[in-house]
Amino acid sequence: MGQGASLSGITSNPAWQLVQPFFDILAVVVLVVMVVWITLKYIRGQHQHIVVQVVFGLIALLFLVDPTVFFGVLTWLVGKLPSGS
Repeated sequence: MGQGASLSGITSNPAWQLVQPFFDILAVVVLVVMVVWITLKYIRGQHQHIVVQVVFGLIALLFLVDPTVFFGVLTWLVGKLPSGS
């Protein structure tokens, strides 16, 4: 099995320097849409799924702002799962 990509290997890749600004812009767009959407739902009195939307919105922001941290946390969580053997 391969070792996989390291976080320093990903961030030192020249292609990462091209992709990172797009992720930053998408993170700002997701944040604005999330705030507007949740505010409109709150004003209309539709409170039933606001917490779920906030949690998934924050996960999306974490991924867009710094995918290396997101994948590091995801790898750590998968490592904590009990093995199937």
